[in-house]
Amino acid sequence: MARLPEPELDSTNSEWWHATSRGVLLIQMCNECGNHQHYPRPFCIGCGSSSLSWTEASGLGTIQSWTLIRRAPYEDLKAPYVLALIDLDENVRLLTHLVGCGSDQIVCEAQVELRWIKAPGANLFQLPVFTIR
Repeated sequence: MARLPEPELDSTNSEWWHATSRGVLLIQMCNECGNHQHYPRPFCIGCGSSSLSWTEASGLGTIQSWTLIRRAPYEDLKAPYVLALIDLDENVRLLTHLVGCGSDQIVCEAQVELRWIKAPGANLFQLPVFTIR
């Protein structure tokens, strides 16, 4: 089984990845229309502007959807684990893991809060995960 690949840093996503090493969840904000977005892109998905800045997310949100993964695609991911779509309070959706709760505790619209885990491999990055609050 393959190992989880290291992130490929570029001019669009490097600030996001480096913020994770400090335990900071950044999202992009359009300086023209105020739209928030994630994953990092070189333009606003709301208006097309390339005038973007970074803002720190609150780390709070709700579960939109989730599934229990029983067979991991990489040896670094230990199954079973819960994969979830989280709607952040900033109106941005993140695909991430839920930790610290059993699948019998998870319901859509449950409120969650941010936690961090070390990314697999030798890099310094962390991965944002969520737990039910």
